[in-house]
Amino acid sequence: MATDCLMCGKAFNGTGSSAHIADVLLFPLCCDCHVQSDQDPQSVLRKYPRLFDKRRSTTISTSMPTFVSDTPRHVIVTDVHMPFGSMVTLMVKWALASIPAMLMLAITGCLAWWLTLAVLSGTFSGIVKTIFQ
Repeated sequence: MATDCLMCGKAFNGTGSSAHIADVLLFPLCCDCHVQSDQDPQSVLRKYPRLFDKRRSTTISTSMPTFVSDTPRHVIVTDVHMPFGSMVTLMVKWALASIPAMLMLAITGCLAWWLTLAVLSGTFSGIVKTIFQ
């Protein structure tokens, strides 16, 4: 089901985003309008004065839809703005954090392999002794 953006009127899928500007909660907003309201709220005030008319808008206490916590939330990440150095640092931290997990998996795998070999060697030695006696 498509929802219309409060600012631009563009139809989009999902529940949409919200922005709080000049004591007014704008909801629902498409991704583009949400980014614009976050980056430059003054331009939103100039470009969309009808949204901030006190007679037409509702304040933040009553503008949220009922049962917001009951609505399903789906997030689609379309882009990540992150400096290259920070991304490299994050990946190195992930790699270092995976070392203990890999050690645990290796130890568990070795123990399982040794147990399997012990059971099989005991079984085969019993079979060989039975055949050749």
